[in-house]
Amino acid sequence: MNKHVCFATLIYSLILMGSGLLGCQKGSMVSLYAGTGLGFFLFLSSIALFYKKKIGLYSATLLTSTFTTVFLIRYLKTEKPFLAILAALSGGMLCYLLLQISKWKKG
Repeated sequence: MNKHVCFATLIYSLILMGSGLLGCQKGSMVSLYAGTGLGFFLFLSSIALFYKKKIGLYSATLLTSTFTTVFLIRYLKTEKPFLAILAALSGGMLCYLLLQISKWKKG
């Protein structure tokens, strides 16, 4: 497993936990629970990736696809630009993780 995947997942999880805290400051407790809770599980997935565990990559991909879907649906309902940025970031991360899964299965 490439260390870039581990660090990218780690940074992405910290961004999501930070955005959950930012949402809490704006008054959204759902953002706090979802962002920090699922972000923490993504953080654990990145730790598993450092130990070259396949479950880390699969769980990171599942959590990222969940985030991408939620951010996209919330953006379509509210049209807030911050959600569009998070949806694009999550979509890019999802594509990156899927590419890593395909490389891992070949090797």
